[in-house]
Amino acid sequence: MARSAKDGTKNGSGTQTEHPATAGHNGLSEDDKRTRFFSYCTNWEAARAAVKIVEEEAKSVLGKHVIRDFRTQIAQRTPEGEARIRERIDTALRILRWNAKALGTQANFLEDDDRTPAVDRAEEEGKRDGLAGAPCKTDYAPDTEQYRRFMQGYHAGQATMVKAGIKPMPVKPDDDNVKDLRPRHMTQPDA
Repeated sequence: MARSAKDGTKNGSGTQTEHPATAGHNGLSEDDKRTRFFSYCTNWEAARAAVKIVEEEAKSVLGKHVIRDFRTQIAQRTPEGEARIRERIDTALRILRWNAKALGTQANFLEDDDRTPAVDRAEEEGKRDGLAGAPCKTDYAPDTEQYRRFMQGYHAGQATMVKAGIKPMPVKPDDDNVKDLRPRHMTQPDA
């Protein structure tokens, strides 16, 4: 029975409709909750099965990344979602630029036709290696302009690292002098 009055009575008549110990905070008894739980669970499973069928069909027709595309399409409908998408694109472009990957200004910027001049690409590769602390090695011949620009980029990356401060090399985890910084409950064996 449903309660309609705040005092737990039906229509405020003063007669209790349910024992307060068996009714939940929303007025449902344990049996009512259990019944609704199984009903919702069945509906949820059916909905998931239907979604899975649609997803499999869409993947077979449009490719394996179509679900991600659906989520992007839905997200771009709100200003917040569009802002998140633009932020992800900006991040991806920045990471590609930091790794000396060619970037275009048109919609086909990720296609294989790299039109970046070889000397610019060499300089970006050098800067990437210099910032990453990689050895100063290149496949360019020493008498080429690409080699000179790679070295310029490498030294520019190293200079940036020096300005940021030279930090000590990380200690190998297998050394005996390494202090375990994990919380105590993670370092103690289970009892």
